[in-house]
Amino acid sequence: MGISIWQILIILFILAILLWPAMRVLNRAGFSRWWSPIILIPVVNVVMVWVFAFAEWPISSESAEQATVIPSCSTFPPSCLVIRLDQEVNHHNR
Repeated sequence: MGISIWQILIILFILAILLWPAMRVLNRAGFSRWWSPIILIPVVNVVMVWVFAFAEWPISSESAEQATVIPSCSTFPPSCLVIRLDQEVNHHNR
C-alpha cells in the first residue's frame, strides 16, 4: 500500500499552512525565508522562536539608518515628506 495522490496533496497543504506564514514573518523581519523549515523540527522550533524574538532584526537596523537621514530637514518641508514617503514605498517593494 503506497501513498495516494490525496495523501500527498494533504501533506503539501499542511506544509504550506505551516511554512507560508513563517516565511512572511521572517521576510518582514529582515531574515532569510530559508529559516522557515525550522518550524517543522520539534523542540528546535521553540528555541528558534525565542532566538528570533530577542535577536537584532536586520529590518530594525535599516529603519534606524533611514530615520537618521530624515531629520536633516530642519523644518520638515513638504519636499522632505515626499522623499520619506518615496523611501518607504521603495522599502516595501523590495
